[in-house]
Amino acid sequence: MKKSIVLFITLILFNSCIDRISIEIPDGGSILVIDGLITDEPGPYRVEVTRAAKLDTDLNFRKFVSAKSVAIFDNLGNAEVLKELEPGIYETSPNGIRGVVGREYHVRVEGRDGKIFESTPEMIKPVGKIDSVYYEAVSFQPADGPTEYGYDIYMDSKGLPDADNQLRWKFSATYLVKTFPELHVVPIGESFAPDPLPCSSFALSSGGSVLPVPGKACDCCTCWVTQFEDKPHISDNQFVSNGNFKRVKLGYVPINNLYFFDKVMIEVKQLSLSRTAFDFWKNIQAQKEGSGSLFQPPSGVVRTNIFEKNGAEEAQGLFYAAGASKKVVFIVIPGTAAPAPLNNSCLLYKYSTTQQPTDWQ
Repeated sequence: MKKSIVLFITLILFNSCIDRISIEIPDGGSILVIDGLITDEPGPYRVEVTRAAKLDTDLNFRKFVSAKSVAIFDNLGNAEVLKELEPGIYETSPNGIRGVVGREYHVRVEGRDGKIFESTPEMIKPVGKIDSVYYEAVSFQPADGPTEYGYDIYMDSKGLPDADNQLRWKFSATYLVKTFPELHVVPIGESFAPDPLPCSSFALSSGGSVLPVPGKACDCCTCWVTQFEDKPHISDNQFVSNGNFKRVKLGYVPINNLYFFDKVMIEVKQLSLSRTAFDFWKNIQAQKEGSGSLFQPPSGVVRTNIFEKNGAEEAQGLFYAAGASKKVVFIVIPGTAAPAPLNNSCLLYKYSTTQQPTDWQ
């Protein structure tokens, strides 16, 4: 008999403490999923509440749902009720609760039906630190195209000499994009007519000319676009010696005019994990690495630390607490040619934002 499978496919949102996927749920039974993270870095932190269909497939279909309340607690009696940004997405105040090494944290979600779900308390453990992030030029020849060039990204870091060093590393690459939405056009017969986007700070005059709107700035001309890791990176004993991890490969950045219009910001975070969180992300890593392989590990329900309080309803997801260490480096290639002008909004790029990252220089 087939077993119902729930497989969590993980994507990293830019500049937030949450790993998120949003796929519309089909008709049928569903299961509550709660995901979130608190660290000893400054907040805000996010918690997401969704419903997921249990299917005999390799996908986890989720729909964001509102709860009556979502709150984070520590073991000293401190707590914060999170604000709902949009249905199913909750966030702490920037100056609200903050993780402290040695304290335990859990989340409580009260549904609109009165049911209460909580996570098992998680202690923030010391994390060590990232020593260096560096890159090496590589090239490869695709079977159906010209040679491609890029950089492999590596990291050296220190765990703790006498600790279990259950760590996760998160990688992202952010680059600047500039577009020209005032040049947007629409087809008219066999030709094109000017059609500046409203966000461009330009408009058509009565005579059909494209003119700037006095006092208005472009809201979609400059964006920062982030490339996230395609799988979790979990500590492995083959890389460790006396608590030191050497030459851990985390990602790849292609060399092209889009990425290197200005520069690329590489951000690496090191997170200390509990045994539950470590096993969760290790399972995800194994499933991502085995996808499409003849020897793919068997899929199954990923271990959760979410349960119904005073009840027995099944739930999934993970709320975990982690110590964090971060390192940021920039890759610059002088003289890189600018890409061809794009006559559309820069927000069309996946994971783009008009807000400059805090660490951008």
